[in-house]
Amino acid sequence: MNDLGWVAVVTLLVGAAWTLPALARQSFRDPMRLTLFASMLLLGLGNLLSRPPVIAVVDARTTVGATKLTYNVLILVGLCLMIAFLRERPLVGARALRRWEVLLCVACVGGLLVVTAGIDPSLRNHTLAAPFLQDEHVRAFYNVGNTYLLAGYAACAVLAGRQTRRSAGVVRVALATIAVGLAGLALSCVARLVWVDVVATRPGEEVFDDQDVLAFALVATIVVCVGMSLPAVRSVVAMLGEVRGHRRRCRGLRELWTRLVEIHPDLVLDGLTYRGPAVATGYALATYRRYVECRDGLVRVGALVPGAPEDSAGPAEAAQALDAVLRGAPVGEPVVWGVHERYEDDVDALVRLSSALRSLRSRAPALAR
Repeated sequence: MNDLGWVAVVTLLVGAAWTLPALARQSFRDPMRLTLFASMLLLGLGNLLSRPPVIAVVDARTTVGATKLTYNVLILVGLCLMIAFLRERPLVGARALRRWEVLLCVACVGGLLVVTAGIDPSLRNHTLAAPFLQDEHVRAFYNVGNTYLLAGYAACAVLAGRQTRRSAGVVRVALATIAVGLAGLALSCVARLVWVDVVATRPGEEVFDDQDVLAFALVATIVVCVGMSLPAVRSVVAMLGEVRGHRRRCRGLRELWTRLVEIHPDLVLDGLTYRGPAVATGYALATYRRYVECRDGLVRVGALVPGAPEDSAGPAEAAQALDAVLRGAPVGEPVVWGVHERYEDDVDALVRLSSALRSLRSRAPALAR
């Protein structure tokens, strides 16, 4: 089950990376977004360093206990920043250093440093296992860290719960889920304190053990990760929907675009042959480019004249007039083709015209027979 701890690592680090592009566009001058980014980055790195394989590698290259102290400090500072974010009061200016979450964080980090210095080197790779907790310095280490974790998780749970009142939809569900998970983490801190100071000191009387405490905290962490992932999942789904829409429009314009380019090859912007949307540009830019080229081509052909949408001919009638001119017939009485104010509406109208042209072309061989 401990392998599920990697879920928290991935969620936090991906969340930090998710905020980075918007933060970079603002030259890292948005205090709120910068606070969120720093918080998730520190929490993610802290959880990464807390993984047993990582501890073994880092301690082997530094000194025993260095990784444990480092990841605890990272998590405490990251949690302090998360409190500031949820309070909508970034840690900016000298006055921010006098807030309770900052003062308590500094005190607890200092306490961890002092306690670690007093732990026997042979015990600095300690865990929550009962044999380690017979040492008072090890118990003090967990008590100091848990003091801030309990206060921080409880504060974040309350603040996230309050934010749900001002939110709606997926964001509200996400915040409510996060609040529940944070409340669970706060309760896991209480369970850890009870284990460290009461249960573990009485061998043979254990009601629960350190693995139960870790499992409880892990489940609560997964709940928080689920809540954090919901807005991102919604954004990805929306983005994929937009991509599908642009792809549908781009492909829908193909018949009209191809017929126009056959008559006027110079319609293609930059003189390039269209080979599908590039990865860097995507279907949105490809669709807009094809739309501009189709509009330019219709103006040159002259079979259709722009007008109000309510005066526009139907796609079938307009397609017949355009098809005749594209086949070499002289331009007769122009047919009104409506121009819409919204880009999306205008593209969809051209897609319908392109579809009507394709239907005429597919019927032509049958009529010839």
